[in-house]
Amino acid sequence: MTRGRIVVATVLVLAALDAGRSLWARVGFAQPRSRWRPDPAEFASIAWPPGVDAKPELPLGQRIFLQRCQTCHGPDGRGNGPAAPSMSPRPRDFTSGQFKYVSTPPGVPAADADLIRTVRDGLQASAMPYFGDLLSEEEVRAVVAFLRSLGPRAAPATPLPVPPRMPANAASVERGKTLYGQSCAACHGADGRAQNRYDGQSGRQVAARDLSAPWTFRGGSDPTGIYREQGYFLAGGMRVGAWPHPNFISRNLTSDLETGLGAQTVEQVARTLRTGRRFDRVLDPFGMPWYFLYSLTEDDARAIATYLKTMSPVSHFVPARSNTASSRR
Repeated sequence: MTRGRIVVATVLVLAALDAGRSLWARVGFAQPRSRWRPDPAEFASIAWPPGVDAKPELPLGQRIFLQRCQTCHGPDGRGNGPAAPSMSPRPRDFTSGQFKYVSTPPGVPAADADLIRTVRDGLQASAMPYFGDLLSEEEVRAVVAFLRSLGPRAAPATPLPVPPRMPANAASVERGKTLYGQSCAACHGADGRAQNRYDGQSGRQVAARDLSAPWTFRGGSDPTGIYREQGYFLAGGMRVGAWPHPNFISRNLTSDLETGLGAQTVEQVARTLRTGRRFDRVLDPFGMPWYFLYSLTEDDARAIATYLKTMSPVSHFVPARSNTASSRR
């Protein structure tokens, strides 16, 4: 057999195999072998864009909910929106009438002020955004009224008064340490860093908060905030895992002079966006995705920086990055 015939035979065999592969792909994938049919309790499809099917005669709060909230919380408020399956913890199910960040006694309905605060200010270090700059006070109250209509009919409760802060002396610290060991250490650990998982109100697993990272407290880390659970928008504290690199903590982007961007110029903020180099000239090649944002024009970067400088100042200290082993935990 000549060399030419070998080459021709090889080409014909390869062509036949390629044709067979194409034929098999067309036949095998002509019909899907299976379709994803999620449980409606886990996933509810909605019209797109959200709210496009909201009829004008619907109450104001419901129309705003369908436009702004149903992507996560679902069209009926059951916590089963299209984005819900990819979120942990899952969005709240409003039909249960149970809310987490409240100032009322356990087992009683939340106060209107609690729900208004969450809708208006959001919850830091979570997927719950801030709507205070998008909705008027009337619209926020309308949304809260609609949320209440989804759950059991109950009158709002009266918030608990905030007790005076205990003096931070040796006796009070020692008493707090004893009480912590009796009631808190089982979930949070003796050093406050244990992230044990347990069943939440929805029956899904949630992780206990790492108490050594107060900048991630969704209700705020000051004494009143811990007691009353307040939230901050763009004030930093979001923990982002980047294994095998350390965890990155988002910075405070509000215009606060001491803990935010208030002391930086628009040009400095814009340069950080496009180059990753902060005002102190420290380059963070991993935490700040400047290699994507470098495609922004200088005018666009300055526009974003100008907007950030107009944000209301929020005093929320986020610790500087650490290169120690503890930052990798």
